[in-house]
Amino acid sequence: MKRSVKRILTLNLLCLLLFSVLPISASANSAEPPALVIVVSNPPDDLKIEITNDSGRKEATFRRVAWEGYYISYHNFKTDGIYNLKVTADGKSFTCQTSQPLTHYCSVFTLNLSKQELTPGTAPLHSALMVAVRLVMTLIIEGALFWLFGYRTRRSWFVFLLVNITTQGLLSILLSSSGNSSPYVLYSLLLAEIPVFLSEMLIMPVFINEQSKPHTVLFAFIANTLSLIEGSFLIKILPI
Repeated sequence: MKRSVKRILTLNLLCLLLFSVLPISASANSAEPPALVIVVSNPPDDLKIEITNDSGRKEATFRRVAWEGYYISYHNFKTDGIYNLKVTADGKSFTCQTSQPLTHYCSVFTLNLSKQELTPGTAPLHSALMVAVRLVMTLIIEGALFWLFGYRTRRSWFVFLLVNITTQGLLSILLSSSGNSSPYVLYSLLLAEIPVFLSEMLIMPVFINEQSKPHTVLFAFIANTLSLIEGSFLIKILPI
């Protein structure tokens, strides 16, 4: 068993290398310029954010996904630096400032309304929670299919869990890093699913001997197709 685990981990490491070279987001396109994204949890209906710097002033556009609001302002990251924000809600307003120049194609900050604080990125627990939710839902769907395909032995389930936690976990982390503000996050999912499909269809038949290899390959293909459909649905209803 220890030797098998080492072989599985080695193959999973190769999958990780595939993920590392796979382009998940592009900084050159004709549809969407670089963006400053302000994430607000449960924003009030009248919340408005005006963003200013040396280039001028503009009101951020609003997009809501579940309990999170995304306030987006497009900018020229090659010349623009620190931004000042004027936040208005419930007849009151306050100002805050980005703590660093915008050097990323999609710069994400989190606004805490109660503390009136603006911090780079998203809260660590937020990302961990979303990764866990997507991973658990994927394991439930693929696990039910795994059972229907006739896999019952402890070894088969051990390999199934190890491979899926590795591949689907990496996929969820990559999606979290891309940001739900991007309209191209679905394309990121489609691209990232390619090494997932290939790795699971190659690894599982090697280490799962309970059924024939074609049977296991067919399972991996159908399971990942269902996961892709599920992921496309979750992107629309849950924060990334």
